[in-house]
Amino acid sequence: MAGKQPTTGTRTEKLTDTLLARLEPAEKQYQVNDTERRGLMVRVMPSGVKSFCIRYTTKDGTRERYTIGRWGDITLTQAREEAKQKLAEATIGKKPQEERQAAKRARSLPTLRQYVEGDYREHLRAHLRRAEETERRMLSVFGEELGDMRLDKITAWHVEKWKAKRLKCVTKHTAQRDMADLKSLYTTAAAQLGIESPMGAVKTIKPPKDERVRYLEDDERERLLGALAERDARL
Repeated sequence: MAGKQPTTGTRTEKLTDTLLARLEPAEKQYQVNDTERRGLMVRVMPSGVKSFCIRYTTKDGTRERYTIGRWGDITLTQAREEAKQKLAEATIGKKPQEERQAAKRARSLPTLRQYVEGDYREHLRAHLRRAEETERRMLSVFGEELGDMRLDKITAWHVEKWKAKRLKCVTKHTAQRDMADLKSLYTTAAAQLGIESPMGAVKTIKPPKDERVRYLEDDERERLLGALAERDARL
């Protein structure tokens, strides 16, 4: 039929809106490389979907493809600008496809509250006899300030802000123990989710010079939490 573009595996010509409109789907996908923006191509799927992509070579020699978006959702001009930016990033060692995948994984990371009520709950149950009390305490201590923040979005600044507020209502020793709990949570989250902990950049709480500090052993802490839970039940 006149006006239709022949479909082949790969060909090269200047992309235009007129050309894009005339590209017909085939039994197998094919691509047309752009002569104006080197590295940019449009991929035509059997379904008729036409997507802008780039191909680039990483510094270790790996060939990768990055999909910019569908024609119709973005314009040819926008695709060329995006291709220019991503190809420039690739030349300095960045990996656009890996960065997109990392961003996608990050969006699926839990908030602190979701983590405490999910995977970390299972961790607590596996290591503490009174895991439920520890879970309730952590949600009570951190929930208002940090609970609804995604774990990877909580920075040292946020923890410092929480610490300053906490120190107005509890002793330094209590706040220090809370900090240890949060550090333990992030140690587990780093192993399970591959995120970085902000706790290394948080200043430690120095106890008064005239006081000696002794932290409770795990069994002592469990007995204390149990006694507090029984007391609360009677109130």
